[in-house]
Amino acid sequence: MFIGLYKRETARSVSGRRGCGFERRSLWRPRATANGRLSPSGQSRNETDVFVFIHGGGWMAGDKNDLQFTENNLQALKAQFPGFAFVNLNYRLVSGEENRYPAAENDVKQAMDYLYRQLESYQLSSDTYLAGGSAGAHLAALHTLKHNEDGRIKGCIAIAGVYDMVSLYEQGSSEAKLIVASFMGGRPVDQADGYARASPINFVTPSSAKFLVLHGTEDTLVPVSQAYELRDALAGHGVEHTVFTYPGGHGIPPEHLGTAFEYIGAFLR
Repeated sequence: MFIGLYKRETARSVSGRRGCGFERRSLWRPRATANGRLSPSGQSRNETDVFVFIHGGGWMAGDKNDLQFTENNLQALKAQFPGFAFVNLNYRLVSGEENRYPAAENDVKQAMDYLYRQLESYQLSSDTYLAGGSAGAHLAALHTLKHNEDGRIKGCIAIAGVYDMVSLYEQGSSEAKLIVASFMGGRPVDQADGYARASPINFVTPSSAKFLVLHGTEDTLVPVSQAYELRDALAGHGVEHTVFTYPGGHGIPPEHLGTAFEYIGAFLR
């Protein structure tokens, strides 16, 4: 099963703001059961967990439709991760002075809240895994650590993400500084509270969901030190976590995708 969220430019969310909301035309329906309910391979609702992917793009670019969920790709996902319904979503993007933090965080929360209200309609379990790349990894980690009071999120897969906004601004490249300042609406010295609230590592607790962290050791945009900072925060609170680093830059090089999928598969089992 694949569930999409509204395209940012054309849809309104349940609160009336542009940016997020469900659309049934993006629902992949692999099989209908005798009673008309939908479940991968005939599984029951309790057996169908939810995998939510959040796109990257420096908080100012990207779209859920960048993920090419063709029939072939869906079949590959189904084979790799049987028993999951796949969801991706949009969030408001920074444009000049508009949609700065916390707009994206709020949109992700709103989309997740809506998804949970629709679990019975979609015949899904409440067990959820969040994943994302780059800015999407930041938002996935932030939501997992800040907004999981009910424990529905069982794990987070974070690829080349930002987990400490202050250290990225202070230690990152000049490009990273510009991107972070644009997203946050200023420098750490000017927006100290916002930087703290936007940094996932500040919200790790002993009850946090488990994490799989993937990061290239040659990433010049988001240095691998971000992964190590998150690792240390998770370890310091006794949270289950796995870190997979690999030679490469921002993202996962093709030659390491196979190993990355092995880590992801083991994490989801």
